[in-house]
Amino acid sequence: MSYLLHINSKVPKLKPFLFAVGLCVFYAVNVYSLSISADSLILNQSNEENASGRIPEGRMLFGSYDKHLYCYDISTTKELWKFKTNGWINSSPVMYNGKAVFGSSDKNIYCVDIRNGKEIWRFETGDWVYASPIILDSKIYIGSRDGNFYCLDLKTGKELWRLETGDWIYTTAAIFDGKVYFASKNNTVYCLDARTGAELWTYKTAGWVHSSLGINKGHLYVGSKG
Repeated sequence: MSYLLHINSKVPKLKPFLFAVGLCVFYAVNVYSLSISADSLILNQSNEENASGRIPEGRMLFGSYDKHLYCYDISTTKELWKFKTNGWINSSPVMYNGKAVFGSSDKNIYCVDIRNGKEIWRFETGDWVYASPIILDSKIYIGSRDGNFYCLDLKTGKELWRLETGDWIYTTAAIFDGKVYFASKNNTVYCLDARTGAELWTYKTAGWVHSSLGINKGHLYVGSKG
């Protein structure tokens, strides 16, 4: 079942809409679209594909189940460096100001130097980190399977704030007009103030939200299982 949710006010209102995706077939999935009033978008830099590559200045970065983050030269296909963690890497690395940030199943969020793969800092969460980060204004937004959604300082890795949801967070978040959106395994979509972490509203879905959230033309798209 699919829905269009208008959230111009604090509490979203429900309205049915049709959803078609070419030749794709979805099983036991609900798709929601949250309508958001604003004139401009802040694009999510992350990709919902597991450990997908990034291409900064001719370099591609990607993670692997062999516990390494790899950096390759696009033109020569030569490996430039690799960085070892203590767990497999589902999280897609995000590059910002010469740094790459990503998560690992060893519970850590890592920041490494894109030039040489040297570790700059790491931040330990309470469980493995499946989600990919997003970065805005030198702040990192990312969830963990420990049930916490974190905001970290890009330069130091210091925790700025967190929100406890009580259940796993697999989704990569999205940012729009000073607000950050993500979902938890507790069947809830969250909207927070990106600066303070204050909860602005929540929306209950019919099932577990595993996929990443996306924003397009003032709508927040969310898929759930159930």
